[in-house]
Amino acid sequence: MKQYPGIKVEVSKVKSDEMMDKVTKEQDAGQFNPDVIITKEVSGAVEEEMVKPGRYVKYLPGDLAEKVDEPYRTQAEGYANYLEFRTIFYNTEHYKSAPVTNWWDLTTPEFRGKVYTADPLSSPAFMDLFTTMVIHSDDMAAAYKEKFGKDIELHGTENAGYEFIQQLFDNGLVVLKGSDDVLDAIGKANSDAVGLAVSGDVSKVRGERLEHPADL
Repeated sequence: MKQYPGIKVEVSKVKSDEMMDKVTKEQDAGQFNPDVIITKEVSGAVEEEMVKPGRYVKYLPGDLAEKVDEPYRTQAEGYANYLEFRTIFYNTEHYKSAPVTNWWDLTTPEFRGKVYTADPLSSPAFMDLFTTMVIHSDDMAAAYKEKFGKDIELHGTENAGYEFIQQLFDNGLVVLKGSDDVLDAIGKANSDAVGLAVSGDVSKVRGERLEHPADL
């Protein structure tokens, strides 16, 4: 607004799934309200349900184009202004090195009641994280064998992905409202808890005591 006097900018913060629903209903009613949409893409729903049908159209400002790396400049369905990931974070004041090297570490007695996550029922991004584990159950089974040295045994579940989720909850998984709540909880002084969170939310949390394993 400083750069272009006379243009008023109104910003609405809406979750990606809510925005998709809102835009779809408005467009079906002949209303085209948002001029610019910035949203996250995790499961492919934005591309399949909004981009391909023409509801969202890629927009890359000319003064930004040269600063955007490939493939996000010309080969992506939308221009990516940042990338973030969902992984396990820990408190470096308590742990001198990453305490987790395998997803199944979270199901062991050492981490009973000490694993926090954002509520997957209110966050599509976290629901997609657990869904990915189910879809790639072979990888979860391989990780189990790497951790425990034996093939996984299922206890009333369909595959290793579901089994991991069940064992995670059975191990006292703590479900919080959002990712920033998770980071805030494990960022407290000398916390021995670990949390499933979004890297982009680290900037919302005070302090510099958070880190994540290099790879899982």
